[in-house]
Amino acid sequence: MRITVIGGTGNIGSATVARLAHEGHEVTAAARRLPRPDRIGSVATWCHVDVTAPSAAEDLAQLLRGADACVYAAWAIQPMRRTNYQEQVGVQGLTRTIAACRVAGVRQLVVLSSTGAYTPGRDGRRVDESHPVTGNPRCSYSRQKAATEAVIATALGTVDLSDRLVISCPRPTLVAQRSAAGALGRVGVPPILPRRLLPHLPVMPLGRNAQLQVVHADDVADAIARIIESRLPGPVNLAAPDVLGPREIAAPLGGRPLRLPAKLLLRLTDALWAAHLLPLEGGWLHMATEVPLVDSARAHRELGWQAGHSGADSWRELVEAVARADGGNTPATRRRSMMDDALRLVTSGPVTRRTRT
Repeated sequence: MRITVIGGTGNIGSATVARLAHEGHEVTAAARRLPRPDRIGSVATWCHVDVTAPSAAEDLAQLLRGADACVYAAWAIQPMRRTNYQEQVGVQGLTRTIAACRVAGVRQLVVLSSTGAYTPGRDGRRVDESHPVTGNPRCSYSRQKAATEAVIATALGTVDLSDRLVISCPRPTLVAQRSAAGALGRVGVPPILPRRLLPHLPVMPLGRNAQLQVVHADDVADAIARIIESRLPGPVNLAAPDVLGPREIAAPLGGRPLRLPAKLLLRLTDALWAAHLLPLEGGWLHMATEVPLVDSARAHRELGWQAGHSGADSWRELVEAVARADGGNTPATRRRSMMDDALRLVTSGPVTRRTRT
């Protein structure tokens, strides 16, 4: 099968490219910044595409010509202080891709969403795919993911009898892997904190009832391959079976959880973000605190999918890789030292404002 992965250099995209190529598919991977050939081998044919460019509609139609399926994994976590660019990639880029898929006769489009799109409300129960997806108004990432779901809903509402495009929408929890450490470390770790100290923190400030669901990127890629094989339409939750509590979250960081009232922690994070002392928008903590836990029963039942990694193991793999300043082989996941980050801060400004991170 001929499959095009847009956003093939990111956390989920790179894992998906590797998985689909391993299964024998003819994979074309597209991205704004292409990896060096000596770093990624010959698992895919690489093409440049910028979904925000004025020529994006024509570029995407040409890119998708002859493809059987497309995976839209393009996203821009940064720059968090320039949300218009995030919207251009996540919402406008997806709208253009849907139109290009129809022009090119693509039979299936898999759009990466997130459990972060769900309407806030955590009461201990796990929700299925019918839970509302209005996003968390305090978090730009959550709002944008909800907006992509609205684009999908609009596209499905304008189908005519000649349209054969199936749209699938995986909703993973936090996605972790070793090679994501470069990108996620730049987002989640304050630049003044040496990353090698992460496993040696004496305490980790957490909400008293903190909970975290994690899924490994390889397991998400496995689910995407199964979704394409089965042509399963609609949303699919993806999460490892275990839920991490304060002890499990703090364990890879070497310290004990410092349990704080959630409101105090949220206000502190908002203040640090407002003071430009955190690279991560305070709204992310609001989303993490308030997003409902999810049930992956549909993936188990209709795809035969099971997470091959526990959430705790995936979380530990990520934290340890961030501490080692590890990373992947693509421009989006590459490793960087504190010196690299400091140089980029001086030459290009803070990561929260630049489009090329």
